[in-house]
Amino acid sequence: MSAKTYVLDLQPDTEQRLLGVVTTESMVRFTWELNRLLDIDLQRSSDLVIEEPKSKMFFPRCLFTDPETEVSIALLRNKGVHGTLLPKLRQMDYLIVEEKGYAGYLTSAETLNRSRLIGIQFCSEIKTENEMLHQLQIFDI
Repeated sequence: MSAKTYVLDLQPDTEQRLLGVVTTESMVRFTWELNRLLDIDLQRSSDLVIEEPKSKMFFPRCLFTDPETEVSIALLRNKGVHGTLLPKLRQMDYLIVEEKGYAGYLTSAETLNRSRLIGIQFCSEIKTENEMLHQLQIFDI
């Protein structure tokens, strides 16, 4: 059986930004820390579900949308039940996606690395051109 590869499609009609994070924290604790640091209200949402012919994979996620600026932020666990969301980034524990431009919510990866967020071991902005083109509906509930 050949290995399945999933890629993340950041929609070309909207500005999107992807950060990968390595941390020892649970999703609850990491979400709480991000909410505190960025002054947002990420809320647990339904899992992102990837359906295959013989199985389903579930990836926990939290979502936030600012009604004034219409900026959306998603926090996804890269390692879910029965698989990894983005196998090429399997070393990343979480993926943070900011959609609709840079409204100042997500600071640079360097700032997150230097922040007082407990448990962040590494954070990096991920370039998403070309190879990540399989459509995943991150912000749909």
